[in-house]
Amino acid sequence: AAPPEDAGFFDRLLASARRAVTVRPVGEVEGETPAAIAARMEQAAIEGDYARALAEYEMLPPALQGVASGFAERLRARRSADRILEEALSAALKPA
Repeated sequence: AAPPEDAGFFDRLLASARRAVTVRPVGEVEGETPAAIAARMEQAAIEGDYARALAEYEMLPPALQGVASGFAERLRARRSADRILEEALSAALKPA
């Protein structure tokens, strides 16, 4: 919201700063709002739990899934790469 016309310099500066900064939840946030889902999705990705991050992605409304589709594709690619690496390491460590 814009400050009143008679607002002083500090009040106008503070109002401008509020418009420039977006606060969003992070971590294991409860709830089903898009912000809560995005926070849990991000936390799961940080923890390397790509399956959980993708499950959270699937809970987003379709319009927001479209916005986050690039992130979801990177999650799927990382999950696939991790599986390939696990299989290769497992095969390499098997006794001959």
